[in-house]
Amino acid sequence: MKKTARIVYFALLSMPFILLCKPALSQTIKLYHDAQMQQCTANNARFYALCKKQDTLYSVAEYNMQNQLLFTGYIADTTDNFILNRRGHFVYYDAGTKKTSEGDFTNGAREGIWTYYKRNATVIQKKITYGNNSIQKVVSFDSLGKLESKQYLTDGIPDKYLEFDEAGKIAEEIIYESGKPISTKKYEKAVLIKKKLTDGTETEYYKNGKLKSEKRFDNKENITESHYYDEKGNEVVKSAIMDTAKKYQFVQQMPAAPYNVGEYLGEHLHYPEVARQKGIIGRVIVRFIVYEDGSINDVMILKGVHPLIDEAALQIISEMPKWKPGKSNGKPVKTYYNQPIKFALE
Repeated sequence: MKKTARIVYFALLSMPFILLCKPALSQTIKLYHDAQMQQCTANNARFYALCKKQDTLYSVAEYNMQNQLLFTGYIADTTDNFILNRRGHFVYYDAGTKKTSEGDFTNGAREGIWTYYKRNATVIQKKITYGNNSIQKVVSFDSLGKLESKQYLTDGIPDKYLEFDEAGKIAEEIIYESGKPISTKKYEKAVLIKKKLTDGTETEYYKNGKLKSEKRFDNKENITESHYYDEKGNEVVKSAIMDTAKKYQFVQQMPAAPYNVGEYLGEHLHYPEVARQKGIIGRVIVRFIVYEDGSINDVMILKGVHPLIDEAALQIISEMPKWKPGKSNGKPVKTYYNQPIKFALE
């Protein structure tokens, strides 16, 4: 009897130990982050993350200090290298209400197809394919979710741009060489109607494929030579044919900051300490849109160097004060702008 009692007593002593240890396996770890997503104290925090161990990764949910959800995803561990530790599928939110983007991270860098959503909507705005730390393809959609355009890039440098009409057929094609456009083609219902080359030549076609006109321009877009043809291919004098060609639409006035951008970047750019220690340097190119009211939106990395400094570049551009918008025909219009940011060790 005494022996049996000792065994039961030992078992009873062991059970609380087992029950107390199990919750620790799924314990929530709270991390505080500053504006550059570096770990900090609670007093200096801009954000905080709740992390839970799941197999070999930690699930993470990041919040601002108003407890609004910013993103969910996974990290490799809970050390200070939060940006480099990102793994797997991430979903970003607009202060916890609507999804703004989602996609996968590999070793801290965006990889594969990322989906971006329109503001306060579930409609897809664009899908961006990432690879080798740069954008490889951008597919954009209109407000109804219909295909609007496709852009192909190599290491962040444009190769080809396609624009589509409401029926989903190609309306425009631009071919690039070393990042500069060398030919532009216009289509109607997928039929070529105009072609313009960088050598100053422009040709137009009838819907039956016959040549309509040939023109040559100088570097100021003035016509220096022109030939016109009827639908049978016979050349006609200029006065005998109505030239309905429209000039290509360019922004007549580019957007500009009402302050010195170089000085602003110099004063506000944060060089992540981890990047300094690792000797990470390079030139990041950030693309963004200046809206009609001058606000900076749709900020993305056009050509990245390393996730640590790429994120710092995105951060400073996103927080820039308003610009003066671009103008076309005297009216403010949304305009793309590319801003290079150089990271160098002094």
